[in-house]
Amino acid sequence: FPLHNREFVIRLIWSRLAERTVAVAVVSVDKTVEYGGGIRGKLVKGQTKALFTATNIDDVGGVPQCKIELLQFVDAGGYIPVGIVNKKLPEALSGVGLLSDSFKRDNDVDNAELATLATIIRNKEQEYDDDEKEAIRRGKEFYERCKEDKHFVELESPDDRVKMRL
Repeated sequence: FPLHNREFVIRLIWSRLAERTVAVAVVSVDKTVEYGGGIRGKLVKGQTKALFTATNIDDVGGVPQCKIELLQFVDAGGYIPVGIVNKKLPEALSGVGLLSDSFKRDNDVDNAELATLATIIRNKEQEYDDDEKEAIRRGKEFYERCKEDKHFVELESPDDRVKMRL
């Protein structure tokens, strides 16, 4: 199989780049590793370089946030057919997807931002220009006419908190 018998010998270097940022660098090293059983001569040497950074960024609505970045170069050594690369690359990147999923807080961030916006709408005086005031007035009039109209047919709603009419 084209990807068997590959060897990557690497060094990992961890560093704090700033108070809120850490980085891990990955570099290939030219060292011989003896695995025993005469396997050493059968291995194709691969090369890689990578930089992984994680930075704490400002909270959004009390939800902690971080920015993750991974830059990576890989030379698997030797010839690998394109079809094999296309098949195996998504598997190799699945770790990045798992990392992203473990940090994902999209719904929490969205809910926090929505709560902040709702608080602003409820508690701060809103300023509207004449066009906006006219649009609000027309919208309210339309709502009142629809509410009073008895010619609508009641529809079954998937949510018991919502009444639907056509």
